[in-house]
This record gives sequence, structure tokens and C-alpha cells, in this order.
Amino acid sequence: MIERVARAILKRRFYDCEPDMYVDLDWFFWVMENESGDIWSDAQDEARAAIEAMREPTEAMRAARFRVRGRGGQAEWEAMIDQALKDDA
Repeated sequence: MIERVARAILKRRFYDCEPDMYVDLDWFFWVMENESGDIWSDAQDEARAAIEAMREPTEAMRAARFRVRGRGGQAEWEAMIDQALKDDA
């Protein structure tokens, strides 16, 4: 999950701004992971911090989970994450 979040951070920060600079997304990630100095490790640190911040769900996330209770773990997880993406604080 850390790698997935780190890649999302890098894609948003660099690739989405100037995609024409890179051959394709796979090449972009290869460059970020192998040729970018501290950029990749910094993104991993940021990803780890983001995931740690989500360890304790907000009340709104708990409520979203409750609304879909009984539909299975995947539905509850998605409802909580969707709510987290909506939260302002």
C-alpha cells in the first residue's frame, strides 16, 4: 500500500503536470524509483504518513461504514475511504 500511495503522490505531483515529458506512465515510475535521488524515498515517507493519519477513522467515516453495514467488508472499507476523501478536516 505504501508503494501504491507513493506512486499516486508522484503521479499527481509530476506526471499529471507534464505528461509529455515521459514516454509513458511505466517509464515515469521507473525513473522515479531508480533515477530520482531522494524523490522516491520522500514520496514513500509521505505515503507512510498519510496512511498512518488514517489509522483512527473520523466520526464521519464510522457513520459511513455503519450506513453500509451488512454489505461486506469491501463495501464498508470503500464507504469509509469515500467519506475520508470528502472530509474537509
